[in-house]
Amino acid sequence: MGLEDTAPDSTTVCRFRNTLVEAELYDMVLNEINRQLESKSVIVKCGAIIDSSITDTPRRPRGLK
Repeated sequence: MGLEDTAPDSTTVCRFRNTLVEAELYDMVLNEINRQLESKSVIVKCGAIIDSSITDTPRRPRGLK
């Protein structure tokens, strides 16, 4: 699979994951992927996910006139 190829849809990914689980290979494959990513300094071991969602708010804070 190359960078120019279309990414598989969620159904394909789910079926592949289920096949790995049934064959008891899921953990082994995931650990190997993580090992390779870590060896290339691509994987982050710690950090934070920050939600930057835009939300609707009143024009002025409550309690202020």
